[in-house]
Amino acid sequence: MSAAGDRLQDTARQAALALPDVSHGYPFAPGLDVYKVAGKVFLIVTDDPDEQIITVKCEPEHARASAGRPAHCPAARASSPRRPREP
Repeated sequence: MSAAGDRLQDTARQAALALPDVSHGYPFAPGLDVYKVAGKVFLIVTDDPDEQIITVKCEPEHARASAGRPAHCPAARASSPRRPREP
């Protein structure tokens, strides 16, 4: 467990709940905190203090646009989206 991970998870949860029309629940498993807009998942946060994971879903063009930006924590860098391969 890390204090930085706790803060990041808390910030993600607060930001998600501040958005309009957000629903929140545990549809997949008791340890996965899921946030949706219009029935679509956009944020999953683990409740396990030993595996502090945040999954943010976005449209592919937004993922490509942010792929080159540096992450703010080691966990985010490890799970950041990969750049598409050149043909």
